[in-house]
Amino acid sequence: MELKELEEKFQKSVNILIEDLSTIHASRVAPAILKPLVIIDDQGNKHSAMEIGIVRVVNNRTLAIKPWMPENIPCIEKAIRASNLGINPMTIDGEVHLHFPELTQERRKEIAKSINTFATNTKNALRAIRHDFIKEHKKPSKEEEVKFEKDIQKIIDKFNATIDGHVDKKQKEIMHL
Repeated sequence: MELKELEEKFQKSVNILIEDLSTIHASRVAPAILKPLVIIDDQGNKHSAMEIGIVRVVNNRTLAIKPWMPENIPCIEKAIRASNLGINPMTIDGEVHLHFPELTQERRKEIAKSINTFATNTKNALRAIRHDFIKEHKKPSKEEEVKFEKDIQKIIDKFNATIDGHVDKKQKEIMHL
């Protein structure tokens, strides 16, 4: 029963990885690409792009952000320029338009390589969960503890293989579109 609880926690981390990987596309741009973007308004408050306005897909290569308050447009533009998105925002009719260029083979390689960061972060999360779980479920004898940790390692190995499979699939998708 204890290990079932651990597997559920691991699965939640893998589900987050799957969700994050689903936001990465080579053929079309998705609003989720703006998820990590932090916009600081004139009052010093931090917002995500999704909180500060409506994000919509204009076409396969263009997103538009229509802020709730038009005075936030310069803050949005500043945040986009400071980000690693590598695009230059344009304001058209009260919306900040973000045109993403067609991906070059070099950029595809960079994206595929950056996907490894998602895998590393998820594996680190699994290790932290494992560490906390072992600490919470101390065993009375050394033999029981060793067996318990071996069982946990088998589960970790299974989830690491799952993570690697998802990452490999996404990297192949990015490179071959």
